[in-house]
Amino acid sequence: MANLALSSAGVSVVLASSSDDKFPPENVIDGDPETFWVTTGLYPQEFVVSFPATVNAETISIQGVNIKALEVSKSTNAKLTDFEQIYSKDIEKKENEAITENIQVNSAITHLKFIITEGYDHFVAVNSVTVSGSPIN
Repeated sequence: MANLALSSAGVSVVLASSSDDKFPPENVIDGDPETFWVTTGLYPQEFVVSFPATVNAETISIQGVNIKALEVSKSTNAKLTDFEQIYSKDIEKKENEAITENIQVNSAITHLKFIITEGYDHFVAVNSVTVSGSPIN
């Protein structure tokens, strides 16, 4: 199934709690496994990914390094409101390895909010967000 969360498909990062010119938040949806967003400060850190239209999401995946605790919320509102938490987890550290969290959702989604509530270090890197599913026609 295709990744629906790509900037080339019109998806955008509409909010991020921090940004670095060399590692901007848009890197999480650029489809390049070599790029990433890096946080630049205290926790929590968050970013919101918005789709140009509501999609039927089956699985959401996030890949990153040093993520200790993660929350994910969704919204189907046209505006960035009415988020409903769909996932919360404390993640076991893997030494010098990226983690991948796969989240089964089977739900309509217009916006996804990712909140990193804790990290294993002062900085966290998020390599990618992918969403498997189908557009709603």
